[in-house]
Amino acid sequence: MSQYKFHLFIFVYLFFSISNVFAADRLTVVVDGIEGDVLKNVLSFLSIEQQKNITSLSDERIARLIKKGKKEIKQALQPFGYYKPEITSELRKTEAGLLAYYKINQGVPVKISNVDLKITGEATDDSKFYKLQRDFPLVAGARLNHALYERAKNSIEHLASERGFFDSRFTTKEIRLDLDNDKAEVILHLDSGRRYYLGEVIFKQNIFAEEFLRRYIPFRNGEPYTLSAFLELDSLLNGSDYFEKVDVKLRHDLAENLVIPVEVTLETRKRTKYALGIGFGTDTGGRIRIGVGRRRINKWGHKANIVAQASRIKDSLTVRYIIPQEKPQTDQLVIATGWESNDVNDISNTKTTLSLSHTHLSHNWQKTYFLNYELEDYEIGADEDDSKLIMPGVNWTRIRTNNRIYTTFGNRFVIEVKGGSETLGSTSSFLQTLLGVKFIRKLFDKGRIFARGDLGYTDVMDLNDLPPSVRFFTGGSQSVRGYGYNTLGPVNDQGIVVGGNHLLVGSLELEFSHTASWSSAVFYDVGNAMDDFGEDLKRGTGVGVRYRSVIGMFRLDVATGLDKPGNPWRLHLSIGADL
Repeated sequence: MSQYKFHLFIFVYLFFSISNVFAADRLTVVVDGIEGDVLKNVLSFLSIEQQKNITSLSDERIARLIKKGKKEIKQALQPFGYYKPEITSELRKTEAGLLAYYKINQGVPVKISNVDLKITGEATDDSKFYKLQRDFPLVAGARLNHALYERAKNSIEHLASERGFFDSRFTTKEIRLDLDNDKAEVILHLDSGRRYYLGEVIFKQNIFAEEFLRRYIPFRNGEPYTLSAFLELDSLLNGSDYFEKVDVKLRHDLAENLVIPVEVTLETRKRTKYALGIGFGTDTGGRIRIGVGRRRINKWGHKANIVAQASRIKDSLTVRYIIPQEKPQTDQLVIATGWESNDVNDISNTKTTLSLSHTHLSHNWQKTYFLNYELEDYEIGADEDDSKLIMPGVNWTRIRTNNRIYTTFGNRFVIEVKGGSETLGSTSSFLQTLLGVKFIRKLFDKGRIFARGDLGYTDVMDLNDLPPSVRFFTGGSQSVRGYGYNTLGPVNDQGIVVGGNHLLVGSLELEFSHTASWSSAVFYDVGNAMDDFGEDLKRGTGVGVRYRSVIGMFRLDVATGLDKPGNPWRLHLSIGADL
């Protein structure tokens, strides 16, 4: 045998021999009598648990670790209120190796006999501290839990910081143990000191007018400090789309008479932004959206953008000039002009619009008041006509949701009223109202329920005097599924759907989650566009597949129109947020 083969033989022999020895002496640790968080804490304290996989442990070392384990277990049980446990241990030889076994009787737990919580200083009259004392998690009669004590103590410190009591301190913070009687007294005395106030906001930038930036400040100079107000300033500036970087900090070093200035350092974003969007839906087909915007035009934060969209059924171009108002994060004045061309189901129209609108937020309602000047040329089958509308209106929208992309609790309300008058220059006099609602709620543990409805009413002498853009149509993925887009409504002598005076749509959908991303749905839709609310409603039902993505829910539905001859099936695809 060559020297090389001999060395290889010796190496393999020693390797397998040592492996068998290690396998035979494998150490396992078992702790009996406790469970849950108590067991986890005990195992984290046990040195023998941490070292059990070290193959070079000697018998003497294992014996010392087992003995040491009793002290470690006692130490690990104390945070849970167990100070007098009974612990037995032994080392067993098993077929699988060595077994370090501990049997624990936790004993009688130490219970809290009294909680002495006192708040002195100006926080005595603070409502938040009153609520903290009322709902304090440590109560007499409960088992002593050191982790809960630490969390409760920290919550007091955090609240003091959040409410501007920056000089607060505990004069006493201790647990007094009476182990003879298995009792403990918790003593927490906080001297809050005096409260600080929010001072002048100092902006460090050279782009915007100081007066414009001050519109973003959500608090008054000299107002009592709250963390929420401080963070809201940061949030409003970050959400404005003007700034690449926002650094908001308290200048404690400049504080005078408990008033702390706030320093804001701003770094602006690039002035021009570009947007490109591509999508597909069964109602619209493929579509593309291109936008160019100016984030700032002057020192008062004016903005402008141009957006062009193209799809199988609609092309449009819109130019908007935006003037921020007193609350720039929610309120704005918009001057816009636009052109659009539509071609759907034997109806085509071209519309040019000039509009002025004002939007502001009040009591969670986004309220938009507008005045539109619209010129529209349209064809319905072989008939051609044109219209001019000078149309004032109002749109109130309220959306409440726990998550805009994937909602488990939310609702949307829309109220819109608009109209025109021949005496003011319109080709027709009319008044139109639209009400829309949608509710989303959690269904059991892994499901959701959707309910939506739309009600529209038009008061007009002759619907034929109104252009298609202000008539009601329905049918499609966002209304009554199982029917084509805008194929439901009154028809003319040529069999073309020409739209109706009124609209009534309702829907109920149940969704069931199967994984974090995938779910299925069943739904029932009913509705129609009509000239009289007594006309028949069209029904549609079907099933769907849902995929949850970062941009919203992908919805693929297969639906049948129950009132369509032959009940044919139709595919619907849509993408977007739940509300």
